[in-house]
Order: sequence, then structure tokens, then C-alpha cells
Amino acid sequence: MDVAILAGGKGTRLSGITRGKQKCLVDVQGRPFISLLLKQLKGFGLTKIFVMAGFDGQSVKRTVDSLSKEFQLDVALFEEPEPLGTGGCLHQLIGETSKSHVLVMNGDTFFEITKNDLDSAIESATRSCFPKAVIFGGMSASSEDEAGLFRHTSSGLKYARARLESLNDEDQKKCFSGWMILPAEVLTQFPTRKCDIENCILDLVAQQKMEVEIIATQSWYFDIGTPERLIRIQEYLNKCP
Repeated sequence: MDVAILAGGKGTRLSGITRGKQKCLVDVQGRPFISLLLKQLKGFGLTKIFVMAGFDGQSVKRTVDSLSKEFQLDVALFEEPEPLGTGGCLHQLIGETSKSHVLVMNGDTFFEITKNDLDSAIESATRSCFPKAVIFGGMSASSEDEAGLFRHTSSGLKYARARLESLNDEDQKKCFSGWMILPAEVLTQFPTRKCDIENCILDLVAQQKMEVEIIATQSWYFDIGTPERLIRIQEYLNKCP
């Protein structure tokens, strides 16, 4: 399976730390954050990776070129001519992947998913006769009190922000981790304009062009969107062997 890393964000709320750099390049334990993601993918045996870059694309390219040699990965970078959002940028992958499905992940989020959970999700998505996406739920490590959730309801698939304290134990495991598996054939349905991936998913399901499975996991996810969140992942990694 090929991988797309969404790395177009400016990291406005991290401006005092990024100092003009792209968010995925922020320093974490003396290394650019994206190196953590690439190392994880290498460990899962996923070696064909597309990096969807926007702001500061050339800096991202230099870093990714170096890391791809270090981790022995086949990495291609797509630089957006203008901001396309987490959904619009995926249109650039049309004709670029030969695989039936693509793992899409946020470039500012580390999700400590297990290989067993990932392999099970890949099998579920690829064995379906109808185009099927898998959305990975996880437990938010953010010190803030909200998270995004996809939910199947009587009126269809919905996405909304929810207060963590209002969620039951099962829903705590379904907070959107920023990871999903998408069937490559639906990439032609993604708009070429700026849009969020969450809205693209809702539209495809509403049009009955794709079905979605939501997988709950007990894995934590860490995004680095604010200085407080960045501290959280630094603390977590310092405790890891």
C-alpha cells in the first residue's frame, strides 16, 4: 500500500517555534517531526510515500530527500501551487499510485497504531467488493478538551467536534486520529479546489460512491498543532525506550 502524508499546514499557532518553517519540520528530540512518521512507516514495511506539501515546499523537499536515503524509502513530493487543504491536494495522486488503496495521514500527527491494527484495517479495506475507506479512531493525547469524530447515524455518516468529557469509553477510542485508508479509485472524485478531507469523505458517502468503516483503537495520537501539544509528544517520546 502506498502512503500520502498531508504536509501543507503553516502551523500558525506554532509560529514562535517554527519561525517560518513548515510544521512537519519542527524539531522533536533533535530531529524534524516528519522523520518520526517516516521511521514508523518503514517499520510497517510501507516504503512508497507521497508527501503533499504546500507552504515552504522546497524546505520540505530537502528534508524529505535526505530522510528517504536514511530510511531507504521511495518518497515523492508534490508541491501545491496554491493551498488546496487536506482534501483538495489528494487529486494530485491520480495516476501516481498503482495500488488499490492509499494510506492517508496527517503530517502533524503521530499515531502509535499497532501493526496488527493496521494490517487488519488494510485487509478489511482491500477485501471489500465495493469501494471502502477505513477511518482510524484513537485516543487523543491533547491536553485540550475537544476532538473530531466520525459517526454512523440514522441519517448517514457525520463528522463533528465533541468534548472529550462527554464521550463514553468506547467513543474515546474513536476520536479521529488523522489516519485513514482510501480506495484509489475515488481520488478522481476529490475536488481540485481547496477543501477539508473530512467534508470530501462525507460527500463521497452521501453520493454512495464509497462506504466507510470506523475502527476504534486503544492507541494514542499526538498532534503538534500548538506548543502545548508539542510538549506532550516530547514528554511521551522521552519515556519511550
